Amino acid sequence: MSVSGYGKILDIDLSSGHIVKKEIDTQFARKFIGGMGFGCKILYDEVGPEVDPLSPANILVFANGPLTGTPAPFSGRT
Repeated sequence: MSVSGYGKILDIDLSSGHIVKKEIDTQFARKFIGGMGFGCKILYDEVGPEVDPLSPANILVFANGPLTGTPAPFSGRT
């Protein structure tokens, strides 16, 4: 089930070309609101604090907030 205002999480491995589409859990969306919350939680869970920022083991996250594409001011800062 898609959470209102959010689509899916698309996990792409650029080295292998493997793509996984994940549904967004309602509790996850309520607890970590918006792109900044999603991005921080995904980075913390998948990478952790011990990985060097310039290491190949690090990941890149693009996460739009729920107001992106609406007339709300400053809502599209991706």
